[in-house]
Amino acid sequence: MNTHFTCPRRNEGYGYGVEGKDSWRDDNTCSFCGSLNPAKVLAEIEAGERVIPSDKAYKMYLGRDHKAYFQHFTEEHQIRLIKLYNEKKIRFDYPGNFYVPPFFMRFEAAPSKP
Repeated sequence: MNTHFTCPRRNEGYGYGVEGKDSWRDDNTCSFCGSLNPAKVLAEIEAGERVIPSDKAYKMYLGRDHKAYFQHFTEEHQIRLIKLYNEKKIRFDYPGNFYVPPFFMRFEAAPSKP
């Protein structure tokens, strides 16, 4: 049974008036925005799939075929991604890191040299 939800991207002005009509399609993408399901994103990252960073704080790409909008990530998904990042278990494409951190992450400043 496919559970319906409201895609969080709708709340950003991209499709008001259609509440509770979105779902995860058979290919694990959101029926509204096309984002890959965060559980699938994290499983693929843990399996070694390449992450292609974006210059946006709200998305990244997984391999060449899928986008992942961070608005779909629950707090649990966010914590899991941060853990993978901190443990250096994310296989990044060029430039080898996020251009900008996801909106729920913050990069610590490097300690200044005396």
